[in-house]
Amino acid sequence: MKLEAIHRTSLGQRLLLVMIGLPVLALTFPNIAAAQRQTSLQTNTTFEIKIEKDSLIEIINSLSVDTTEIQADELELIASKIQADALQARKDALHKYFTEVRPSKFVNSVDTLAALPHWRQVTAIAFVESTLGKRCFAENNCWGISPGGKLAKYKTLEEGMKAHNDLIARRYSEKTYQQMNCVYVQPCNPRWVKGTLQIEAELDKHVEARLQ
Repeated sequence: MKLEAIHRTSLGQRLLLVMIGLPVLALTFPNIAAAQRQTSLQTNTTFEIKIEKDSLIEIINSLSVDTTEIQADELELIASKIQADALQARKDALHKYFTEVRPSKFVNSVDTLAALPHWRQVTAIAFVESTLGKRCFAENNCWGISPGGKLAKYKTLEEGMKAHNDLIARRYSEKTYQQMNCVYVQPCNPRWVKGTLQIEAELDKHVEARLQ
């Protein structure tokens, strides 16, 4: 699809034409949303997908779309649209997962969970530690978070999710579940690893596949 004579249309019309191509873009490049997700300690704990302008032009060009008259602010709007759609798709998939696949009270907190950089670990570890919130250690602590050896308590489940995400970011962001075994969980427990990997596989199938 070529957007010929796009420069002769108004800004709104140009944006409309480009937005029409977004579903094609998402289907053709399903990994865009996850490609540049921030996971470092400095990253804000909100969901963030950054798509550089040049990268977006390259992608659109591969679809034979003329970008010569598309302005930078339009590209930013497109990137924001892709980001919002990716986040909403994750929220919807998590809601279905916690309703149909693994019924859990987490279903009421998918807006918070989906936005966390380490949402997968937060989910997988909650499964092995508390069966996804069915048997939490303390008030809204479904992960066994114990600063100073004392179980932490949280006012809300969302607060607990964010606290666990921050813990993963600080100490375990570069570690596999196998490497976390014997450290996060003591004594060593191979069934802990098996359980987390099981949930990761389910998230791949029902929510969002990891990039290989």
